[in-house]
Amino acid sequence: MAMNRIGRPPVAQPNLLERFRNSGGKREVESGRDNTPASPGNLLGHVGDRVEISDRARKLAEMKQVLVAGRRALAEVPDVRQDRIAQARTRLHTGYYHSEDVHKETAARLGSVLRKLEEL
Repeated sequence: MAMNRIGRPPVAQPNLLERFRNSGGKREVESGRDNTPASPGNLLGHVGDRVEISDRARKLAEMKQVLVAGRRALAEVPDVRQDRIAQARTRLHTGYYHSEDVHKETAARLGSVLRKLEEL
């Protein structure tokens, strides 16, 4: 380590940002060391290691963002939906629930649930 650099800002590679921008969408990070001689733009002789983020990893990251957004949206939905309550009240007052069709549909749904419980 060079003692004369203590307290000074690090020397940046001026073309590193430009190489990242021109990487064609690939996210690459180069680091490491080899025997390349130092030059004014490459004072430490850094080249070597390379990291690429796979398409699958990008898709997983995107899916995670969608999941987080979905959870946030779900958290904003009230536990009690006033529109459904109003609809049920209207149906109750108009006699909708006393029709033969509603009784048959309710019985069919209950029968389905009870059959599934028996299978357990």
